[in-house]
Amino acid sequence: MIQEQHQIIPLVYVECGLLVLSMLFAYGAPGFARSRLRPVARWCTRLASPRARAVWLAAVLTFGLSAGLSVIRWPTPRVQDEFSYLLAADTFSHGRLTNPTHPLWEHFESKHILVKPTYQSKYPPGQGVALAVGQIFTGQPLVGVWLSMGLAAAGLCWMLQAWFPARWALFGALLPALHFGVLDSWYRGRFFYWSQSYWGGAVAMLGGALVFGALRRMVGEPRIRDSVLLALGLVVLANSRPYEGFLVGLPAAIFLVLLRFRRKEPGWQEWLSRVVLPIVCVLAVGAAGIGYCNFRVTGHPLKMPHAVHEKTSGTRSHFVFDKIVQLTMENEDSQDDDFIKEEAGRQDKPRSKGKYLGKEYKRRFQWLYFFFVGPLLTLPFLAGFGTPRGRWSWLALATVGLVLSGNIVTISGFPHYFAPVAGLLVVLIVAGMRRLQFLRWRGKRVGRVFVGGLVISVFATLLTAIGLHAYYAHFVDWPSVWSERRAEVVARLEKLPGKHLVLVRSPPEDDKGRNDEWVYNGADIDGSKIVWARELQPAQNARLFKYFSDREFYFLKADTSSLVFTKIEVRDGR
Repeated sequence: MIQEQHQIIPLVYVECGLLVLSMLFAYGAPGFARSRLRPVARWCTRLASPRARAVWLAAVLTFGLSAGLSVIRWPTPRVQDEFSYLLAADTFSHGRLTNPTHPLWEHFESKHILVKPTYQSKYPPGQGVALAVGQIFTGQPLVGVWLSMGLAAAGLCWMLQAWFPARWALFGALLPALHFGVLDSWYRGRFFYWSQSYWGGAVAMLGGALVFGALRRMVGEPRIRDSVLLALGLVVLANSRPYEGFLVGLPAAIFLVLLRFRRKEPGWQEWLSRVVLPIVCVLAVGAAGIGYCNFRVTGHPLKMPHAVHEKTSGTRSHFVFDKIVQLTMENEDSQDDDFIKEEAGRQDKPRSKGKYLGKEYKRRFQWLYFFFVGPLLTLPFLAGFGTPRGRWSWLALATVGLVLSGNIVTISGFPHYFAPVAGLLVVLIVAGMRRLQFLRWRGKRVGRVFVGGLVISVFATLLTAIGLHAYYAHFVDWPSVWSERRAEVVARLEKLPGKHLVLVRSPPEDDKGRNDEWVYNGADIDGSKIVWARELQPAQNARLFKYFSDREFYFLKADTSSLVFTKIEVRDGR
């Protein structure tokens, strides 16, 4: 299903080749290259000063790159989670926190959404709000993705300015747009999925940048502004990646406590007024907002939509030690949980939980390495572990390690799960690049030229990936998958006059497409031009046809071997 190997390997070769060329050039002509790179470095310093301009520049360049990639190939939703986030965006754009349960809700049940007690996405509202901004102002939720990427770059630039000189902060802020996801096409040639999908990543990265940018500045003179921004970052994380946000907040809180007990100034009264009180106030307002949102969706302020969905739908827990997962993995012939079978890779039939976990963790580490680092940035990343100012290196390593360890005990792990610590990974990479500038080899000062070659290579890899992105978009005939076939049906029906209802028959249990999901709708089901409904018992279908009697009816049966899509005539509800 995932077409990765022939896409990733050529770019890995490109990065390895550029890395070798940078090494050879640094050793063979250090003086010549250094004289050419010095004016470029001075120009970058002027460009990144003043600091406020660098923040705006990072936002504009990231937004422009994200928009340009989408123009080459306009992203369409390809996984169930994206449809859930789009439902949240549509709901918020209508000025509502949730939607009433539909009278015929049984026909509209689907993965990752609630239909009872209200109709809404199961996910926290952060990503949905970002998409809703784009939908409200332009009619395109994808514009919200570009905006969130730009804001995340701005927040990251502001964060890095507390660590590094201006030009390095600007380069680090652009690094997610330039390099994250370059080697990881993930699915059918879609590069940079943080900016080219509706799945998220940027919102949580912004939250993490606010937390650690404020935390770094609080080592000096604590200010109310930094305390407010730190708490605001935690609120953003709670509304985008709450589990990982909690893991990020723990070391930040411990660091603040240790910092207070190691300092004599300011006094306790000033510390409470500048640090504790602003943080508590912002977190209290954020908690009240989350509780109210939960109350509107689930009927209880302490019940998250995600938890209610998992309980009512009977799906798997998110932790590998859960009894359901253990039983599923121990019973090779179980037919109860299709999702777990897919996650466990049933093609290979792992014989034990240990083998499954080993295989899953290896895949996860490999995926994260290619997404965030890759061969080109491996040396800077490793060099970043030995940078001075040890307390910050240890804080970064402890936080990244805690989030990674927390993710290891979950069923699945995608790169956007680690977005809250993306800024810390950038800190390690940029710190390593600055350290490598002083590298000597056999008496030659090769470090500055080597690092300059790495920076140039980042842009060269980006251009290569953009070329492949365009090539896959226009010249590669990919095998059709359910999401693209669904998009084709939508495009076909959009051209027809009137309103339509598509009755979907689920594939049989033994079909490989049993985990595909076609039934997703907008916030206003009755007002939508196209309504997707699940086929149930004849009597229930008759009530559905009667309720939507003003529509044209279509029948859709999809499996891996064929797609049946026909218009049907309904008489007397049959």
